[in-house]
Amino acid sequence: MQIPRIPWTFHLRWSRHHASRYLVLLTILFPEPAATKTSVSIRAETELAQAGDCQDRCLMACPKRVGSFGTSEIDKSCATKCLMMSCDIPAPPTTVHPTGQDGPVESFTIWINAFIPNEHPSNPGFIRRVPNNPAKTMIPGPNIPYTNASLPLIGGHCYNTNNRGFSADRSAKSKISSSITFKAGPADIRDVHIATPVLEPTEEYDCTTGRVTCTKTASSQNVRFFMPVLAGSVVTISTNGSASNPCVRAPASMTPSIKYQGVFSIDLVAGTIGFRGKVASFPSYEAYVSRNGGAPIAIFRQSPAPGSTAWALFLSTPVNTTVKYR
Repeated sequence: MQIPRIPWTFHLRWSRHHASRYLVLLTILFPEPAATKTSVSIRAETELAQAGDCQDRCLMACPKRVGSFGTSEIDKSCATKCLMMSCDIPAPPTTVHPTGQDGPVESFTIWINAFIPNEHPSNPGFIRRVPNNPAKTMIPGPNIPYTNASLPLIGGHCYNTNNRGFSADRSAKSKISSSITFKAGPADIRDVHIATPVLEPTEEYDCTTGRVTCTKTASSQNVRFFMPVLAGSVVTISTNGSASNPCVRAPASMTPSIKYQGVFSIDLVAGTIGFRGKVASFPSYEAYVSRNGGAPIAIFRQSPAPGSTAWALFLSTPVNTTVKYR
């Protein structure tokens, strides 16, 4: 097996930590036969296994092609960029990418929201008005699965919804709201800004009186967009988000999270944007794109699964959609 030559400046500029990270990349792009594996390559594979989530994102984001032996191979150029930018693997020294190629530079803003709606038609009675405050709505929880009755000992409380339906308004209240803005053209990606995630506070109510018994905001540490990756004419952006109810008095194993994970793909030539990934089967999820500051375009809108309750947070629903943005 022939491994690409590494510039001599690599040895001067990189630390041992960076070098081991580079071996992870080489292990993906140039796998060794089992009989020839060395202790160094085994160490690289161990690091790779520890970065499984990141590798999965890159495998989802990068296109496949048929290799010389008829097997499916990942696009190596895309995988290299994805791993280096999304997986915190520093790139080896390279020349500046040439600019001035044909094609416009366009700006994009993408945002994704997870919110609890004020209506759930397939599960009547699950979402209800807050006593003595009918302008707000709430859901029970934790409840006995497949019922609207509270779970003994840790149940008996209700929690606020975001009191809305689907909305392209970027200021619409959500349990999780995350966004990214950047410019992309045929030569490069520039001016990337990943906004701080916004999580609306959770309010806990006495289900009978409507009295507020807890107000807390969930942590945003598991909500993120990753750096965009340009491969040919396609820009891919990985994202994930997860947040649990901070007011639930229960062990972590019994506190499911609102969550989503996937990859946005923008084809700069075809003028399309898609999302491939999954969301929890409750509550509602939505994603939008604005090009060059124009009107928002819905990428997807996902309602709660039929008949679902908060227990459906343990389940997932696949999302695979593509829309035109110009």
